Amino acid sequence: MPAIMRRLGWFWWGMIALGLIVVACSVFLVAQYATAASVGGMTPPDGTVLASSRVDISVELPGFVPGEADVELLIDDVPVDAGTLRLHPDSVECSVDLADGRHVASVNYRSANAFSSRLVRRWAFVVDTTPPQIEVTSPATPEQLGVTPSWFRIELDEPGTVTLMVDGNPVPLEQGGTFASGAVAVPEGMHDLRVEAVDAVGNASSLEWRCFADYAAPRIEVANEPADRVADTALAIEFSVKDNLVRGLVVSATLNGTLLPIVDVRPPEGANESSVRRYRIDTGEISEGLHTLVITARDWGGHTDTYTRQFTVDSTGLFGARSMRQGAIGEDVKQLQQMLKDKGYYQDEISGYFDGITVAAVQAYRVDRGLPAGSGVDMAMCLALVGRIVIDRSDCTLTLYDEKGVVKTYGCAVGMAAYPTPLGSFQIINKIYHPAWSPPPSPWAANLEPMPPGVGNPLGTRWMGLTAPYVGIHGTYESWSIGHWASHGCIRMHIRDVEELFEMVAIGTPVDIVR
Repeated sequence: MPAIMRRLGWFWWGMIALGLIVVACSVFLVAQYATAASVGGMTPPDGTVLASSRVDISVELPGFVPGEADVELLIDDVPVDAGTLRLHPDSVECSVDLADGRHVASVNYRSANAFSSRLVRRWAFVVDTTPPQIEVTSPATPEQLGVTPSWFRIELDEPGTVTLMVDGNPVPLEQGGTFASGAVAVPEGMHDLRVEAVDAVGNASSLEWRCFADYAAPRIEVANEPADRVADTALAIEFSVKDNLVRGLVVSATLNGTLLPIVDVRPPEGANESSVRRYRIDTGEISEGLHTLVITARDWGGHTDTYTRQFTVDSTGLFGARSMRQGAIGEDVKQLQQMLKDKGYYQDEISGYFDGITVAAVQAYRVDRGLPAGSGVDMAMCLALVGRIVIDRSDCTLTLYDEKGVVKTYGCAVGMAAYPTPLGSFQIINKIYHPAWSPPPSPWAANLEPMPPGVGNPLGTRWMGLTAPYVGIHGTYESWSIGHWASHGCIRMHIRDVEELFEMVAIGTPVDIVR
């Protein structure tokens, strides 16, 4: 051997050794390559959308031998419990419950093999177990169809296929992924509608409702339309509403913006009025002035008809007999304007028309007197302006009230038993300074002559006539009669008292005579 080594030399022996090492390494690498693992197919595949929250995950690992390498499976970067992994030659499996949404799975493989010491593979899939949400965005009120054809647009919160059924029959719609639309024509009447939606993985949802189709507007006809000017203070107005489908009619009526009660009226005996409904409205007591009546009818299709009528109530010329509002006309308005003018609130001409200037004066007066805000004259304002007189026959007293209470009480004389002062509610209709006296048409005055103003006149110095015929409040020079039943029906007062009262009341002041 040494001889051979000497003959070959050290160089060649080194080359031989190197060759042996190369052969050994090649054999080793071939063996390593032949036994190296790799990552094959994944389940579910990348990009898959699943309709179940229970997901079976598997990864093919050719060359994997359980116990000879480490395998880790992660879902959304969270390792799956090793105890739930199912390890098989050439594969690994697990089953997990996942929430709806996108999930990322990854497998990590580690071994001593030179060619597969560390392998990593990531892929993603989507879990979708929620059925698509359906929203009908057109028509605005799908329960009511007022035009034909009606444009339907149905939107989903995810891509899907939409089917519209009308009374069980499918209606063609243009599909747009997350929406479907189309023109739908249905006959008038009640219908059952159903929308079905299915997403890409088969999740399905539906929406059902009843729909009423009505394409003609109702028509209001008033039988007894108020005149431009009416003397009545309470009106009963009858009207009818015609519609091809009267079912579902909604009718309302307002007077000056306030709702009025509506009463159904039966049709005439034997009348066939399947397309007509009859009604009556009662306004109740309404004030003097301009009023606006509005009647509205609306059907199930959303169609409306409106009747509007303005009219003026002018029932009396006596101030205080009724409440008043803008638009009132007549002598009572003149009296109101004169009183407001006397008190410094009204500066315009006395026109007898309750206009905007009068409204401003009324509003200012109400504020100054502490009355509730308003633009009309109600009984509270009448009381503030003209007060109220109560005459008590039992104790022969006359009491003046304003809106705050008693202003003053006076003694008076009332009618004797043969000629009693009438009981009831009246008003002052005229006021006269230094009146003349004329005999009334009564037996007790049959032979008497008229008397001019002056001392000894039976009426004294002031006269306030009432709406009771030939009865008034007046002065007397017969002071002894005050406190007694001594007159022929009138109310007598001391001269100084009647002159004071005269200045504190107005035409229209209410007078109540009691007991």
